[in-house]
Amino acid sequence: MSQHYWVDDDFDDEDVVYEKTPALVPRSEEDESNIESSVQASSSSKFGQFRQSLKQLLPSRSSQLSGSATGVDQAGCFSFITYSWIFKYLWATFRGKDPNHVQLWACSVYDSANVNIARLEYLWKVESEKTTKPSLSRSLYQFIRMRFFFACLCFFFCLIFGFIGPTCLVRALIQFTQTRWEEASIGYGIFLAFAMLVVELCRVLSYGATWAISTRTALRARGAVLGFLFKRLMFQRETNEDSIGEIMNIFANDSQRIFDAVSFLPLVVVSPLVLLGGVIYLLYLIGPCSLIGLGIKLINEILNCMRAIKMNALEDPFESNVHNVRRDEKKALFKTAVAQSLALGLGSVMPVVAATSTFVIYLSLGYDLLPDQAYAVITVFFVMVFSIRMIPYGMRYLAEAKVHLMEPELLPVRNLHVTSSVALEIRDGHFLWNVV
Repeated sequence: MSQHYWVDDDFDDEDVVYEKTPALVPRSEEDESNIESSVQASSSSKFGQFRQSLKQLLPSRSSQLSGSATGVDQAGCFSFITYSWIFKYLWATFRGKDPNHVQLWACSVYDSANVNIARLEYLWKVESEKTTKPSLSRSLYQFIRMRFFFACLCFFFCLIFGFIGPTCLVRALIQFTQTRWEEASIGYGIFLAFAMLVVELCRVLSYGATWAISTRTALRARGAVLGFLFKRLMFQRETNEDSIGEIMNIFANDSQRIFDAVSFLPLVVVSPLVLLGGVIYLLYLIGPCSLIGLGIKLINEILNCMRAIKMNALEDPFESNVHNVRRDEKKALFKTAVAQSLALGLGSVMPVVAATSTFVIYLSLGYDLLPDQAYAVITVFFVMVFSIRMIPYGMRYLAEAKVHLMEPELLPVRNLHVTSSVALEIRDGHFLWNVV
């Protein structure tokens, strides 16, 4: 009797029942019909698909692991976003306990390649039935859509809390220190200090939740895509024009590009929002003079981002002259490394340069610069750099992942059905042999 798992993607919109048997084995027509009926039955449930996700929103959960459940599946909200569920594994390893008694590093069923390949297969089948040209990138986006949305939401809250702290609370605290002792309210000052603590704590937790969700989503996406490639190779008699080195490169390097792209995708999408908020606040605080320093910082960031994009994944893979390709790749890697070094090195300097130029222009026009205004401007520049600094890295990973997803080796194998009544079936066959 076959066993089944309820496979809900924590934040996915499809709740599909898959067999526990390996997903890489071709399924029969009866198995395909069972999966289709399971999909249709599960789609009628509105909240069953979020069952595992809703459990993980609880602040605390029982530490007793049931069956084959892993620590990450039993972790509560705070344990998941602070990674405290890993501590018991690390402590058991430090104490030298037998890993068999602590279920050390067991893979969650929701993160296993068997489950995620089956999920991505279903999404690819839906994508293939459309009139437009099917795209593996669109199927992969459907695969990570809901988890990507929640990761973006967490990072958005992280930026909001990081923006409220320096712009509102710190400025109010500086204004409070400038008031006379007779007019100052001690309770108001304590409230501001406590509010800063709460806002900063919420920012750190939101940032941790962003990476916790993104990393687990990237892990599932990489496993599903590599499973597609392995399934394609398993049903090929030989690799034809694909060399073993190219195939190993996909398993070793290209999969990591997909992992990095999915991990950094929420940061790339949400980071420009803090730039818009910073511009609006600076215009409100000190007027159009703030755009001078902002322009200096933006030009530097845009140039670095353009270099990082243009220097990656734009070489012609069918170049006949191998030496020219290697020379071009060497130049591209050198320029990319220089661009990333400039972005990393100048990232901490540009807020100071932008703030200094802004203050010089602002004072030269005859305006009075108050201490709370100066401190707020400097902190806003640093907050903006924190979010924008991730864009060059994220855009690079996205460009590389897009190129790798378009490679023919990653195109899924369609319609691999097995009929028990037919021993051998050949459709549109072309018979040839290699010429040595």
